[in-house]
Amino acid sequence: MATAKQVKVPANKTTYVGVHGTFSSDTCSGGAIPKLRLGRKPQHGKVTFKPVGGKLSEGPCKGSYMRGTGVFYRPNSGYRGSDSFSVEYQYNYFEGAAKPTHTSRSYRIEVK
Repeated sequence: MATAKQVKVPANKTTYVGVHGTFSSDTCSGGAIPKLRLGRKPQHGKVTFKPVGGKLSEGPCKGSYMRGTGVFYRPNSGYRGSDSFSVEYQYNYFEGAAKPTHTSRSYRIEVK
């Protein structure tokens, strides 16, 4: 099982905490944007998804542009402490795949 992504966020502010997208490291081209949904909901905040894009900052495709869906977290007003949630997503592992791949990512949030 994968380790949860740990992110520190400021209180009372919507913060980008992650992105989900697909690309080929062989051709450095983007694939279909995964379909996301909230799995386990946070107890002390709200999660939203928004289209995002930018250049990759590392790896063999560094500098290549990629589109995806950004994950944003906003703690409840005045809340400070820990929170967690998970995002479930599906995507085609390769073009023409018979069935989409389903997976999830957990986030552990520390609101400062």
